[in-house]
Amino acid sequence: MSTAARGSRLATASAAVIASLAVITAAAGAPTAVDIQIDIAVGPSETGTRFVPNGGTATVTGLTFWAGPEVNLITPEPATAKVRFELSEGLRWGRDEPDPTEQCTSTPSTGVCETLPLAPIGGQSGFGWAWELVAERPGSYVLRAEIIEASDSDPVTANNTSVVTVVVTETAPPPTPGNARVGAAKLSPAKPKAGSTVVASVRMTAGGSPVRPSSVTCTGKAGTAKLRGTGRAGNGSATCTYRTPRKAKGKMLRGAISFTVLGAKFTRRFSAKLG
Repeated sequence: MSTAARGSRLATASAAVIASLAVITAAAGAPTAVDIQIDIAVGPSETGTRFVPNGGTATVTGLTFWAGPEVNLITPEPATAKVRFELSEGLRWGRDEPDPTEQCTSTPSTGVCETLPLAPIGGQSGFGWAWELVAERPGSYVLRAEIIEASDSDPVTANNTSVVTVVVTETAPPPTPGNARVGAAKLSPAKPKAGSTVVASVRMTAGGSPVRPSSVTCTGKAGTAKLRGTGRAGNGSATCTYRTPRKAKGKMLRGAISFTVLGAKFTRRFSAKLG
């Protein structure tokens, strides 16, 4: 699927700077020239890319990420530019790649695109693209973007190329059932009374972090009378709420909380004498 080109988020030069450049150019009687800057944005999604300084490094988690060139017009003269975006070995296009709908052509490792007219006054001064990229394996990869043609001469060449390194790290595997730590059932209040509401709860974690259970079910008895429990799943807990009868004073409250964590089923039992 092709992604629509989007406006650059780069800030344009301030009005004072633009005015100064215009005055200097006019005073010198120099021919028309432009200054166009290119940058590379990298991120986990099409809308989540962020600029990486030329020579800088970005870190992404997972083999799939998004990146692309961003072009910005610095000087006040309108202009257009053609850019080339290169992938290093081990990278390939994902579900999206440079295509004619974006004024682009592509090879397996290169995209060449042309901007729409850039006009700092009353128009669009920036233009950019973002495509899904897939890394062969975790590691470091280089992205290169370059302005290869402009509608007018661009004597400022220092910002016509950008090269960044993307460090691709592995996605942390999801916790397995063996990693789940499930505690014992606890009652609140700890010494329940007949005719009161009693909550039984069980805490659980996986990999040191709370994990939400599913399929919480409750059973309970006060003496021989069955109690209806209301089950609830929370982040790191399973609870069952019971309403005990007043006539159950002195009898044993017994019950069980059953639930599933990371695909594994657990049951925790509890008992207490009703005061």
